[in-house]
Amino acid sequence: MDQPSISRLLEYPNPELPEDDEIFIPVNLIKDDDNTLLAEYCRSIAKTIQFPLSTVYAHALGCIASAMNKSFYVELRGNKNPVNLYVVSSQPPSTGKSGVNDFLSDSISMAYDKLNKNNGPKRAKLIEGKKALTELCKKEKDVDTLVDMGIEIEKLDMELEQNPKYEPIFTNATPEALEQHAFKQRGIFNIVSDEAGSLLTSLGITYGDGNTPSNADIVLQGWDMNRLTNIRVSRDISKGRARGCFAVLAQDETINAILMQGDRGVGISERFLICREKDLLGSRNHMIDNRVNPKLMNQYSNLVHYLVLSDEVTLSLSDDAELFIRERKQDLEPHMGELGKYSNNVMRGVIGKMDKQVCKIASVLHGAENFGSGVSGTTINKKTVEKAYYVYTELTKVYMQTADAKGFHGLNSQVMAIVKYLQSYCEKNVYAIKLRALLDNTKKTQSWKNQEKSTTHFRANIMPLLTKSKICWYSDDANVIYINPKIR
Repeated sequence: MDQPSISRLLEYPNPELPEDDEIFIPVNLIKDDDNTLLAEYCRSIAKTIQFPLSTVYAHALGCIASAMNKSFYVELRGNKNPVNLYVVSSQPPSTGKSGVNDFLSDSISMAYDKLNKNNGPKRAKLIEGKKALTELCKKEKDVDTLVDMGIEIEKLDMELEQNPKYEPIFTNATPEALEQHAFKQRGIFNIVSDEAGSLLTSLGITYGDGNTPSNADIVLQGWDMNRLTNIRVSRDISKGRARGCFAVLAQDETINAILMQGDRGVGISERFLICREKDLLGSRNHMIDNRVNPKLMNQYSNLVHYLVLSDEVTLSLSDDAELFIRERKQDLEPHMGELGKYSNNVMRGVIGKMDKQVCKIASVLHGAENFGSGVSGTTINKKTVEKAYYVYTELTKVYMQTADAKGFHGLNSQVMAIVKYLQSYCEKNVYAIKLRALLDNTKKTQSWKNQEKSTTHFRANIMPLLTKSKICWYSDDANVIYINPKIR
């Protein structure tokens, strides 16, 4: 098609070009009738700091999970899963992130310190016993006696492994260092922080040449407590079952980093829950002298102390709770098909983990609502699972909207990628393009990278939006896209 004349150009309708302005969807993780300790404590923190409430609550779920990570498991379909969460939330600078994190994490660090203090005498006795036995081995000549001593030393080592000195929270650790230290404390690691570096470093993003994929095995395997065995020439073998927790409240850089991991196709981004709300900057009143309720703070502190100091506990779902999860999983299944709203490979991974995510969230909610005076009652009821599913659904909406708005995947970002390419054609005075050529030229853009069946998806989901917006028209017979010249 040649450059249209002015009279011809006037015949074209005015296109409705998509806007790339950032939109924050409303997030409401705490319902008005929720008067549990966790909800009330989060309300008190949010009111004091003048901070978005759902973001406080999302970070709180991750923090409590870090308190439960050591001792708690939940059974799903006969498998024993760790009670842990990977939660990342974002707010701009100077919004009060550090204060929120301190109110939620300080008591957890104190609880682990108390655990280490309680374990100190036992560890000292074991270390001294091993030292004495090792010295006797140096003097012993009888082979059978040496073998027996070796077995005893091995038993002492195993007891020390089961009673480690815990490092409760890591704030800046490379994947290799995280892996090595986690296996010194029964595979456990917790990343709880208000700094982006805590997440970026643990994913290996802040070092290296940027061309070689970072080693993220510890993060991948730590979500599901899978077995990990790594050996390198430069260091000792690391092996065991890792279980980790992320509760990171930082800036948008952290969410961008998570979404970018989706391009690797290894499943990192699928494991994270994302909370992102509109900030309150410009509307806060610093003349109000609010304080966090001391009674709620004390109750929260007692809760996390019970959780951290608890012996091993395995939670289970009631029969109707487990049925509820299976029903919701069945509801989601059709949307993961070829033309479903979750047909993108990354979103398939996110939605496919719904059952485990809901179990983890429900376990955290059960612990927060029932273990404030000690651990009791290990069956999670349907009401708690329904609440967990609601939280998961809200956070999944945030994940989808954020990924779309930032151009990673989603219908809006895919339409934007197509429009930008069509505009480049208009600038060359070209107003028609073969469908195959268009998709070949856009398939490497961020939003189209993980799209399965791109041609079918384009015809069914994208082209109707383009046509409705009068951006272009499609000739099915010729497989040609005709571009509205007014989109320039």
